Amino acid sequence: MTPPPNQPGSPEQPEQPPQHQPDPPQPSQPEPSQSEPSQSEPSQPEPPRQDPSQPHQYQAGPPPQQPSAAPGGWDPAAPGGWDPASASGVPHGGYAVPPPTFGYPTGDPVFDPLISPDYNGWFSRATALVKAGWRPLAALQAIGVVAVMVVQLPVILWTVSVASDLSYTVEDDPTGTADLGPLFGVIGLALAGGFLSIVVAALVTLASIRVGVAVATGAEPNVGEALRGSMGRMFPLLGWQIVAGLLIVVGVCACVLPAIYLYVVFMTVPAVVAFERTNVISRCFQLFHRDLGAAVARLATILGFTIAASVLGGIIDAIISSATGASAGQFEAVPSDVTTGALIGGYLLSTLVAALIGAVAAVFTSQLTLTAYADLRARVEPLSTPVLASELGLQPPATAAGPAPTTW
Repeated sequence: MTPPPNQPGSPEQPEQPPQHQPDPPQPSQPEPSQSEPSQSEPSQPEPPRQDPSQPHQYQAGPPPQQPSAAPGGWDPAAPGGWDPASASGVPHGGYAVPPPTFGYPTGDPVFDPLISPDYNGWFSRATALVKAGWRPLAALQAIGVVAVMVVQLPVILWTVSVASDLSYTVEDDPTGTADLGPLFGVIGLALAGGFLSIVVAALVTLASIRVGVAVATGAEPNVGEALRGSMGRMFPLLGWQIVAGLLIVVGVCACVLPAIYLYVVFMTVPAVVAFERTNVISRCFQLFHRDLGAAVARLATILGFTIAASVLGGIIDAIISSATGASAGQFEAVPSDVTTGALIGGYLLSTLVAALIGAVAAVFTSQLTLTAYADLRARVEPLSTPVLASELGLQPPATAAGPAPTTW
């Protein structure tokens, strides 16, 4: 039995001090030494000192290191490569990104004013060319209209004269034999006038293509230079059009559908002659069949505009014919109740209206054909507007930096 504390006879026990738990030992951190190099920064030996009395000698050093990532540019360590849509710079040591504009402002990353990947881009580019260059394009078509009227005027006058004589001869002597010599002369003159009209139309078409390319490059189009630059390709175009026309005639003889197919295929003949100049027939088939959907969509649209213009011209010609008794391209015996002056006026008015409607349509269809050709050719081989301009011998302005060749 233990005696209670503070009782007499029990030894006093000294008070125990409070027990303190020792702190856990902490690892000692060595102080960084200035003399020891860091592992991440290896030391480099000092280059030998140059004696000031000796001429300076250059020593080859290591090539400069490029930064791993340029601000706003290309990071070679980033997965997935370089995304032009997410960076404003360009890869160092690579090809520069084409500027987003060349001729017209746009938001496309790579924009070409003549080449587009889809139907909407094609139509909008042709419309932009017409809006920007409608004055020189209209001037070219006006030259064509004036030339057609100058050529057709003597044909109309002589035709009306011969038709009047033939009408009076038949009325005076129904059983007699009419002199057909003047009639054959009229036919020959009409054929010559038609050939000259086709020549003028070919020249205007080629010049319109040159104007469209000049507008696309940002250059100032010149009507005189466009006409002079197109004269060398005028007769080759006529020759290839004759070949294409004969093939279309063969298609008509076979059936109507092959003729329509061939007509659509050969709609790009003027552009192929203007830019490439050789193997025109086979090239037209290649452009048409490489991307059949794109070709049909574009060329069918151009054909639709052409048919609409022809229908409108026919309606106006019918109205004029009912009022004057004369119709463009139709030379018949003079009706007894129509004067010669009214007949001549009716022919001239019908021819003028038909030429004007065709000219207005050609201002638009010429640029549709140009951009359609560029689109279809870009699906065959890399192409850009500067390439097309160089093929025509056009020099873009020094400030224009065109896009890189594109293949859709």
